[in-house]
Amino acid sequence: MAKSWRDQAMMAIDMFRVDPVQLQSPTSRREAAETLIKTVAGIAGAVALQPLPIADFFLLIPLQTALVLKIGQIYQVPMSWKQGQAVAGVTITGLIARRLVGSLMKLIPVAGTLVSVPIAYGVTWAMGQAALAHFASGGTAENAAKAIRQQLAHPAETTAE
Repeated sequence: MAKSWRDQAMMAIDMFRVDPVQLQSPTSRREAAETLIKTVAGIAGAVALQPLPIADFFLLIPLQTALVLKIGQIYQVPMSWKQGQAVAGVTITGLIARRLVGSLMKLIPVAGTLVSVPIAYGVTWAMGQAALAHFASGGTAENAAKAIRQQLAHPAETTAE
């Protein structure tokens, strides 16, 4: 039986294992989240290399949802897949124009694909950083979507740990 995109995204993110004992300090949590963000953003960039316009857009949403869920786990904030989707959905809505431009650029052979890679990486990295800032400051799953959307809209106002 084929696995859903949700299952595949969670399997990919779950490969990033963290030991709860090692995540006692704010610094160790931040380091674990930063490593995860860079790794997943790299995967997102790799996904963007596929040449079909728009297809990567639908592959990235489950990956970005799983990223937010895992950052919540690092900060011991349990989230359901539905709450993670709400975060990704709100975030994707705010970044949809940029993402679609990158994906539609693939209509231009080679150059369009190369342009979409940094866009996919950047959008995923920004989403991860916003989730990190939210959870590091004590944010909850219930207010994550709204807070992360605000942090992406106004990054200068985002407070770091």
